[in-house]
Amino acid sequence: MTSELIRKVAVVGASGNTGRAIVDALLSREFVVTAVTRASTNATFPAAVSIKTADLEVKDSFYSAFRGQDAVVSVIAKQALDSETTLIDAAVEAKVKRFISSYFGFSSSALRDSRLRKAVEAKMKSQEYLVQLSQNYDWFSWTSLATGLYFDL
Repeated sequence: MTSELIRKVAVVGASGNTGRAIVDALLSREFVVTAVTRASTNATFPAAVSIKTADLEVKDSFYSAFRGQDAVVSVIAKQALDSETTLIDAAVEAKVKRFISSYFGFSSSALRDSRLRKAVEAKMKSQEYLVQLSQNYDWFSWTSLATGLYFDL
């Protein structure tokens, strides 16, 4: 894994509640931020944020959004988690150094053998895929943040 600094960060799902908070936090620390959103969004962002559109079903749309980025933060909705491998593949193809997976909430590995397994299967699949890729590519790393359950109000 490289020790280069991360300066350019793409946030997928930047228009959601968690995504907006992440964008604001990154801007406050002077990161160069790209918001990656659906073409249908009417969300607005501060002038310092570059905006790219992409389609979860089209890997190439993410490749072009991720090219030149140091990190990708995935804050996609639970309903879209089955598509997170599309984001991961695009990030690897674009040579993004760090992928931060959509794990905000509880740790999926803690629930692996519980009755709640079905609720976290997509997260576990993404995490297993990230582990495999980080073993295959020495320049690639990943992070997941288990912040504990929270509810959007």
